[in-house]
Amino acid sequence: MTKKLSDINLRELLLTFLLQAKKHKVGRIHGRTKMQKIMFILMNEFDLPQKFNYFPYTHGPYSTSLQGDIDTLSTLGLIEEKTTHLFNFLRYEYSLTSEGERVTKSLAETLDPTAIEIIGKMAGRAKELNRKKLESVIEEAYAYLE
Repeated sequence: MTKKLSDINLRELLLTFLLQAKKHKVGRIHGRTKMQKIMFILMNEFDLPQKFNYFPYTHGPYSTSLQGDIDTLSTLGLIEEKTTHLFNFLRYEYSLTSEGERVTKSLAETLDPTAIEIIGKMAGRAKELNRKKLESVIEEAYAYLE
């Protein structure tokens, strides 16, 4: 039985998104702030049935539930959270691990073609956003709050 996009939870959506992002050669998403804003923009642009809860924060909308899911998936070894020291702070980069890829491919096989198509379009849009400077992505996120 195939699942619709509305049948999967937010962690499954996040994992499937990261798999599609890898297929679309999005590359690593650099920084927690950028990851937060990209997901916020995608949630709004694609009007997904499931949404992370966001609230206003220092650099635009922020979701503790998204960060919690990232932390959980990282602890489970499905997402790699790589840190890089930049001047006085850490920058985080996110990608699927090989185990995360294996698990997500199994999940993706259960999704209907429409769900995969939508998540693929999300990955394509994420690729555009990931290439932009952080300030520009934050500005786009703020536009949805107006």
